[in-house]
Amino acid sequence: MLTRGLVTAVLVAALDQLSKAAILAYFARRALGEHEVVTSFFNLTLTLAEVESYCADYLEEKSLRAGTARALLRLVAVLARMTTELEELKRLGNSTSLWKLHADSIIVLLEIARNLAEQSSRMIALANQHHGESFAEAIETSLEKLRKRSELAVNTLQA
Repeated sequence: MLTRGLVTAVLVAALDQLSKAAILAYFARRALGEHEVVTSFFNLTLTLAEVESYCADYLEEKSLRAGTARALLRLVAVLARMTTELEELKRLGNSTSLWKLHADSIIVLLEIARNLAEQSSRMIALANQHHGESFAEAIETSLEKLRKRSELAVNTLQA
């Protein structure tokens, strides 16, 4: 029984690595900045630094690059979730009870975004102290995207 479990675990790990390699190879052939349309209702454009963060195998390190990658992952996650909630809010605008659920979610996401902006600002300062200007710039770019989406969310809720 133990052998079957180990074989299954090794097989799953190998398939996971193969699928990751296939996806990376597919996107490596694409031109820089080229868009990939996954769904018709959701558009999320990632920067190169954000993409690299999703592919990073060093997230557990206690380093500036790992801290930057973790910050970028959080920023993209909140941005994506906020985008989804805004789309749902628009789609269900005439249903008061469902609209309220999505509006409440957006309010919580705005608070998370505010806290994340504070954490990201500290990470930017740390990066600048350690001559990691490229890391600071990557976080600033992602943070600006989140700020713009947050402004859109506030405007949508006030409308």
